[in-house]
Amino acid sequence: MANSPVMKPSAKSEFMKIRLSSDEKEAFEQAAELVGLSLSAWIRERLRRVVIKELEDAGRPIPFVRSARPSQ
Repeated sequence: MANSPVMKPSAKSEFMKIRLSSDEKEAFEQAAELVGLSLSAWIRERLRRVVIKELEDAGRPIPFVRSARPSQ
Protein backbone atom coordinates (compact mmCIF):
# COMPACT_ATOMS: atom_id res chain seq x y z
CA MET A 1 0.00 0.00 0.00
CA ALA A 2 1.47 3.37 -1.02
CA ASN A 3 1.64 6.14 1.54
CA SER A 4 -1.16 8.66 1.24
CA PRO A 5 0.04 12.29 1.12
CA VAL A 6 -1.52 12.91 4.55
CA MET A 7 -0.15 9.77 6.20
CA LYS A 8 3.18 9.57 8.01
CA PRO A 9 5.46 6.68 7.02
CA SER A 10 4.33 3.45 8.62
CA ALA A 11 7.27 2.81 10.95
CA LYS A 12 5.93 0.61 13.70
CA SER A 13 8.07 0.66 16.83
CA GLU A 14 5.39 0.45 19.52
CA PHE A 15 3.68 -2.64 20.89
CA MET A 16 0.18 -2.72 22.38
CA LYS A 17 -1.24 -5.63 24.33
CA ILE A 18 -5.02 -6.02 24.70
CA ARG A 19 -7.23 -8.49 26.51
CA LEU A 20 -10.23 -9.98 24.73
CA SER A 21 -12.41 -13.05 24.79
CA SER A 22 -11.67 -16.08 22.63
CA ASP A 23 -14.91 -15.39 20.73
CA GLU A 24 -13.81 -11.83 19.97
CA LYS A 25 -10.40 -13.05 18.77
CA GLU A 26 -12.00 -15.70 16.56
CA ALA A 27 -14.34 -13.13 15.01
CA PHE A 28 -11.47 -10.68 14.43
CA GLU A 29 -9.39 -13.42 12.80
CA GLN A 30 -12.27 -14.41 10.53
CA ALA A 31 -12.90 -10.80 9.49
CA ALA A 32 -9.20 -10.26 8.77
CA GLU A 33 -9.07 -13.42 6.69
CA LEU A 34 -12.12 -12.31 4.66
CA VAL A 35 -10.30 -9.19 3.48
CA GLY A 36 -6.88 -10.81 3.15
CA LEU A 37 -5.12 -8.97 5.98
CA SER A 38 -3.08 -10.22 8.89
CA LEU A 39 -4.89 -9.90 12.21
CA SER A 40 -2.51 -7.14 13.28
CA ALA A 41 -3.03 -5.15 10.06
CA TRP A 42 -6.80 -5.59 10.24
CA ILE A 43 -7.00 -4.38 13.85
CA ARG A 44 -4.69 -1.42 13.18
CA GLU A 45 -6.61 -0.36 10.06
CA ARG A 46 -9.99 -0.59 11.82
CA LEU A 47 -8.74 1.31 14.88
CA ARG A 48 -7.28 4.03 12.66
CA ARG A 49 -10.69 4.52 10.99
CA VAL A 50 -12.42 4.95 14.35
CA VAL A 51 -9.72 7.25 15.74
CA ILE A 52 -9.90 9.54 12.70
CA LYS A 53 -13.68 9.86 12.99
CA GLU A 54 -13.77 10.36 16.75
CA LEU A 55 -10.93 12.89 16.87
CA GLU A 56 -12.25 14.79 13.83
CA ASP A 57 -15.73 14.92 15.43
CA ALA A 58 -14.11 16.34 18.59
CA GLY A 59 -12.11 18.89 16.57
CA ARG A 60 -8.84 17.42 17.77
CA PRO A 61 -5.67 16.77 15.77
CA ILE A 62 -4.89 13.22 14.69
CA PRO A 63 -1.28 12.40 15.57
CA PHE A 64 -0.70 10.06 12.61
CA VAL A 65 -2.28 12.34 9.97
CA ARG A 66 -0.58 15.49 8.75
CA SER A 67 -2.71 18.45 7.74
CA ALA A 68 -2.94 18.92 4.00
CA ARG A 69 -1.17 22.13 3.01
CA PRO A 70 -2.86 24.40 0.49
CA SER A 71 -1.09 24.74 -2.87
CA GLN A 72 0.63 28.06 -3.47
